[in-house]
Amino acid sequence: MKWLTLVAFLMPTALLAQQKIDARIEHVTVFMNGAQVTRMANAVLPVGKSEVILRGLTPSLDPQSVTVKGEGDFTIVSVKTQLNYLEEQHRKDTIVTLENETAQLFKQLEDAQNKLSVLAQEEYILNSNKSQIIGIQNNPNKTDDLKALLDFQKTRLTEVLTQKTEINRAVTKTQQRRNQITQQLSELNVRKNTTTAEVVITVFTKTAVSGRFLMEYIVPNTSWYPIYDLRVQDVNTPMTAQMKGKVRQNSGEDWKEVQLTLSTGEPKRTGIKPELGTWMMGSGGASTYWGRQINVLADFQIQRQATQQNKIAGLIRDDHGQALIGASVLITGTNRGSITDVDGKFNLDINPNDKYLTVQFVGYESQTIPISNNGTFMDVLLKESSVLHGVVVTSTGISRDILRANPSGYLGINASSTTSKLDWSKQATLNVAEKTQSTSTTYDIELPYSVPTDNKEYQVEIKEITLAAFYEYSCAPKLETDVFLTAHLTDWEPYNLPEGEANLYFEGTFLGKSVLQTQSTQDTLKISMGRDKNIVVKRVKQKELTTKKGVFSGKKTESRTYEIVVKNKKKIAISLNIEDQVPIATDKQIEVQYSFSDAPVVDKNTGRLTWKLQLKPLEDKKLQISYSVKHPAEWQVNMD
Repeated sequence: MKWLTLVAFLMPTALLAQQKIDARIEHVTVFMNGAQVTRMANAVLPVGKSEVILRGLTPSLDPQSVTVKGEGDFTIVSVKTQLNYLEEQHRKDTIVTLENETAQLFKQLEDAQNKLSVLAQEEYILNSNKSQIIGIQNNPNKTDDLKALLDFQKTRLTEVLTQKTEINRAVTKTQQRRNQITQQLSELNVRKNTTTAEVVITVFTKTAVSGRFLMEYIVPNTSWYPIYDLRVQDVNTPMTAQMKGKVRQNSGEDWKEVQLTLSTGEPKRTGIKPELGTWMMGSGGASTYWGRQINVLADFQIQRQATQQNKIAGLIRDDHGQALIGASVLITGTNRGSITDVDGKFNLDINPNDKYLTVQFVGYESQTIPISNNGTFMDVLLKESSVLHGVVVTSTGISRDILRANPSGYLGINASSTTSKLDWSKQATLNVAEKTQSTSTTYDIELPYSVPTDNKEYQVEIKEITLAAFYEYSCAPKLETDVFLTAHLTDWEPYNLPEGEANLYFEGTFLGKSVLQTQSTQDTLKISMGRDKNIVVKRVKQKELTTKKGVFSGKKTESRTYEIVVKNKKKIAISLNIEDQVPIATDKQIEVQYSFSDAPVVDKNTGRLTWKLQLKPLEDKKLQISYSVKHPAEWQVNMD
């Protein structure tokens, strides 16, 4: 009776209806580090309990981040994530196209080789007719036959050699194209039988219905950062700032025509305030010890994983203590396993008979370790290997050796390529919905984008704004005679600009790169716009004088005079700050005196001088600075 009960209990599970479906990526939210992928799938659900398997997912997804929602008259009973080592991961359309072309080229080379073989045989036969020609030559009655035979041999041999030349040229081109495709496939790192992840959804419904599933999960190896084009037409106009996002991803999944959201959030970082540990100081205060910063969430997660029954949890790291994302963790002798998440952690369901774990990661030596029976959190270190083992790896592992690929056919700009798919200068301004939340800002991009999993940067247009600014030129000719332009931005806080790199353009010319440092407490944001060669400054030493005082004083006086010449070659008026300095005495035996023209602002604590000049178009001006230093005669004083 017990056996029958067991059979009855197992039958529903064994006969549970399954259907494997593909879930399309509809939306991706890219964080500063990591991304949240949203997929949609439709399925017709039979009566009763059944399983819907969403297949072909990247194995580097974080299993703990998977959430599934359903739309329809059914109930989601459970959701679990598993690896599929048998089903081939969907390869890129570009790879399939290249492989088909390779097969066609191979057939063309075979056909060409066959034709060359036939022509070679015919050439051999034609060249072997010498004995027949000699026989006709010795017969005076066969003159016409000789002429006809020679003409035929010459004509046909010419045709054969011409055909061979043409075929060889075609073969050369075909081989070149085949080599190019082979190199391209090598760059794409084509891997058949790639491990994939699946999400198994168990559902229950009283009647057959159509259901819709929305699934979300976090993937690593993705990021974006802001970059700006800052343009100034002249010093009488405001600044135009074009904000863009540089997006890259190597998650193992291609994003094809998806809705993108760029977020300044960092979900990988814990939101829990760290608590100080204990600061202990030894006897005499000679030694100190800093207690660690306690992370309550991390400690709780480790303790929870370690104490769960029938589970094993752990952390996989390299020789340097860095977490390995996407490492394969298998129960030895089985196909049950897991991969490490974005923090290098894993957890597995185990059976009483499971004794060992096999840990593998591409480029590292695999390890087989005993499973701890006391539920201790396992910390595993893998050593780098000089030999690339043939192990089952995840997309993250592959990315260590992946070569950059040509992203042709994908919407966006490849920053590392000499050509781009789109000319953004000819594109209409996109609508981007900007939302400011309590801890982050998001930018919803209207136009669908395609970003392949090739770890290259793709440019996304975000917004363009006009910033009120005033401009100042500055020069410290003692250090460098080039004049630098500084933009002072006011009222910039309402635009909520994240900090990022900036390309600087002034009067239509690219000046170089800078940083938009918006993490500032100042009301005015300063941006160095680079050098302006249309303002010339020179600093020339006028005279050098040394006089020695009386014998009894034992001191001497040294003097310097410099002339600073400034010329504004621009066709507009400018504001220019000229900075220089005089020495400051820090010893009572030293006396410093100075004088200058045009009354600069003097900082007596630092000796810094600042002339604030207003120069008209094409105007020039001369400034003078003189100083003398009286000091003990035996001292060697640096006067310049």
